[in-house]
Amino acid sequence: QLRGEGVGQPNPGGVGWPEPRTYWVISEETLKDHFIGKVSSAANPRSTYKQAVDALVGAGHMVLNDGHVWFTDNEGKCKNV
Repeated sequence: QLRGEGVGQPNPGGVGWPEPRTYWVISEETLKDHFIGKVSSAANPRSTYKQAVDALVGAGHMVLNDGHVWFTDNEGKCKNV
């Protein structure tokens, strides 16, 4: 949803990053705010966010680096950027 709304940018290069402009990255804070807003009815939205992110990172579906996140599948890749 966030990417569809134009939130984020292509990844930079450097240590801990894939080849520049390969993946679409979003600030972790923006993602957290968006997620927590969607699960506000949960008993502890922040804990629910952490569990979801930890599971996605642990399974290799998402990466965290320098305050940004990106998905590792084809949907996370930049297209026509």
